Amino acid sequence: MRAMAEVSVDERHEYYLLYQGCIEHLKAQYSPSSLTCEVTEELSDIRRLSNLPLPFGILVNLLADRYPRPDSSRIPSEGLSVTSNRSSVIDFILAGALAAAKTVPCHITCALKDLEEVVPESDLYQAFFLDVISFLWRCECYRRTSVTEWSPMPWSRASLQELSASRPIPELPQYETPILGQDDLTDEDKPIVRIGQFLLGCPGDIPWFEAQHDGYPFCSALSSYTKIRQHGFMHSLHDDAALWVSAMTFGLLEAFMRARIPEELLLDDDDTRSILSGTRILRFIIHWTDHMINQLHCPEEDPRHLEHGREVARLLHRALGALDEEIWQNASIFCRAGVPPSEATDMVCAVALTVAPLCVAALLVWYMLPEIGHLIKELNDTTRNFYAAVLGSSEQRMRRAGWCPNFISHGFMSALGGITIASNVVRLPPYFRKDPDEHRNCVESACVLYTITDTEAYVPQHVDPSCRCDHIMPPFDDVVRLLSEWVVPAVVYDGTRLHVRPADDNTYVAMSHIAALVRQIMPDSDGAFWMDSLCVPDMKDSRQRAIKLMANTYRDAAKVLVVDACIRSQCSLAKSWEENLLRIATSGWVRRVWTLQEGMLARELYFEFADAPLDVEEELGLKSSTRARGNGPSTPAHDSFQSLSTRQMCRSHVPLLAQRAHDLARSESGHTYTLENVVRLLKLRTTSKAEDEIIAISGLLPSLDVGRLLAITGPDAAALRMKDFLLQLRGVPRLLVVLRSPRLDLPGFRWAPSSFAQATEGVSSRYGVAVCTEDGLVGRFLLAAFEQPVVATTENDRPPGYNFYYIRLTHPASDSTYVLTVYVDTVIPFDALLFLSDLSSNIAAGWGCAAVRWTRAGHTPAEKEGTPLKLPFAPNATIPLIV
Repeated sequence: MRAMAEVSVDERHEYYLLYQGCIEHLKAQYSPSSLTCEVTEELSDIRRLSNLPLPFGILVNLLADRYPRPDSSRIPSEGLSVTSNRSSVIDFILAGALAAAKTVPCHITCALKDLEEVVPESDLYQAFFLDVISFLWRCECYRRTSVTEWSPMPWSRASLQELSASRPIPELPQYETPILGQDDLTDEDKPIVRIGQFLLGCPGDIPWFEAQHDGYPFCSALSSYTKIRQHGFMHSLHDDAALWVSAMTFGLLEAFMRARIPEELLLDDDDTRSILSGTRILRFIIHWTDHMINQLHCPEEDPRHLEHGREVARLLHRALGALDEEIWQNASIFCRAGVPPSEATDMVCAVALTVAPLCVAALLVWYMLPEIGHLIKELNDTTRNFYAAVLGSSEQRMRRAGWCPNFISHGFMSALGGITIASNVVRLPPYFRKDPDEHRNCVESACVLYTITDTEAYVPQHVDPSCRCDHIMPPFDDVVRLLSEWVVPAVVYDGTRLHVRPADDNTYVAMSHIAALVRQIMPDSDGAFWMDSLCVPDMKDSRQRAIKLMANTYRDAAKVLVVDACIRSQCSLAKSWEENLLRIATSGWVRRVWTLQEGMLARELYFEFADAPLDVEEELGLKSSTRARGNGPSTPAHDSFQSLSTRQMCRSHVPLLAQRAHDLARSESGHTYTLENVVRLLKLRTTSKAEDEIIAISGLLPSLDVGRLLAITGPDAAALRMKDFLLQLRGVPRLLVVLRSPRLDLPGFRWAPSSFAQATEGVSSRYGVAVCTEDGLVGRFLLAAFEQPVVATTENDRPPGYNFYYIRLTHPASDSTYVLTVYVDTVIPFDALLFLSDLSSNIAAGWGCAAVRWTRAGHTPAEKEGTPLKLPFAPNATIPLIV
């Protein structure tokens, strides 16, 4: 080792100054006696590279750029140049690293210290430096060649495929690339901006890392964008992160639009640093999309137009892959640069909210291309890293703003219909009844304000908080008398007292929770109304009669009025319908189990807005209007829906309204629904009493004996009512078996969900029906048996807070390996998996599977296909991927 070649270099060269800076740092931090294997390995941890002085990161980059494949048996194809030129220092370090790999079993430092002769300190620190830098270089090379696939950086596998390393200057495109200016920003006051925010999403401001965007040729690919900006330059770890941001914003926008975008058009300053303005980015995308659709008039079959769309699909496919990689810390260029993981995730999420609008804009322009359809599926794939990160980041921002954790749970955010909608929701300020800190005791599973555990202590609320009117009640005996005759009672206020009369068909208004001004929506009536707090007595017999009549109560009402404090205070005709629907989606009314049937069974559904009670379906154009609009100015609803699909907004914001619109379009009468409809609309709703869930939805399903369900009482009422509910249905979707949901703990019914509101998936009958019997569920499934039983781990064997664990399964016949995720409800062994169909179809459809006990049930592997089996249910599970 002492015979290593020496080289004479100009000490003013920047490479030499970097090298000398590293040596000086090591001398200052470590004494010669402390240079041990342990210290070397500690410094060689690639995760700590960002903690070392700047020269270390730059040298690691230079080494990896010069020689990206550290194979000790090879040297760079152009050879090593140990002369006085600029790259000599880098080659000198490479020569030392490669020689060390051939001759030293451990570290060069250790080999020198083991020599009998005295080694000069300068040689010792050079060896120490070589040990550290060579290991960091090898780790960096591994990261670049094996971990990084989709990154826009020039060393990723996608970049190497797109662009030859020897040609940093991109070819000139075969199309014009105009320079965009202020005229290409859509005016903020135009209605199309509001429409664009809903359709495309709301990009947030992105911290700018001060990369150099201007001054380079136009690049049609991310690889050429980064390659040309790094060619011939030293770059630090921070420089790499800055270039990533520039490529995923300016580079992506320019390649997408085939135009030049100067820095000054998008960059702005906040209080502390430069930012990329999310508002300006959106205005650019809206202007471009409008131009492509309404002004360019390019024929759909034009080959150049279609090829542009295919290039955009490839570009955005790569961008989504790059976002996925950045969430993984081992591949993250931000974590590599020393950015804290939480900040790195926020940065990736901010960039994702720029990529997402581009994907939607591509769909609007090239909807005819299958490649764009695949791209949208990628964007909305809830299993993607970036998707979960954006929702998680949005939840955290909303929690910090004071939103209730129950309202913004991951289930709610993921049900919104994509990250574009989430980007709109996160901008809404939270609604508070009284105190900004009123949700401090709420949890994801329940909001304390809407969970009334002590009904006797509950005090009815005034519509107006400043109201001081007396609390009056109708004659209790009159309510009970009508219920005893199976007649729905209605209440009339004469100005001083409440009177009770029969609720004749179509002559009263039904509402829940609190009273409102009925005559505003039925000016020609006597003001009769039905309200649960007045017309559902506490007496057991009368209460059960009222509940049995509740479905008919809502069906027969002329109108149903929704009175909710959030909707009343936050919704108004002066606001956009995008915001109004988002406010309804985040209100307490859509989160309660009992309000589902009033929303679904109503003939006409009114919401109390700040202006007045309003028929939202009429305003949105979901049904034919009975009110002449005249020739006056159009309403905000009609303005914002000129270019917008109303049903799409209802599906993403308030699915209940979308279901009603579907029923109205088909002119369906009777308002009976399937279990699939009900479970989908019940998702994320809660009730103070678990046993009420089944009662509250029974009126929506045909041929159910609600009285039989009400007769089930006691501490196990919730579980026993679910069992009886399924027995009454008899035919239930096979998907219930693989539904990810808490399960009943009843013999023969451990396959059944304990709650539909907590289900994370749908229960479509499209994949077959099984028969529910007293002994359990009878159906046809695919059984995969294990060679030996698996014992579910105890809680102590799992990471804290986890209710699942992983098992690796091998299938020798197909030479395949699977990862099984087992959701642990009870700790019991299982020795087989139950699938809806063959394994490949099961995985492709995203279904789960059920873990069952087979041999313990008395069965043997010799039994033939189609043999009836009685299988005790174990934990439900999923096989999400093939390794």
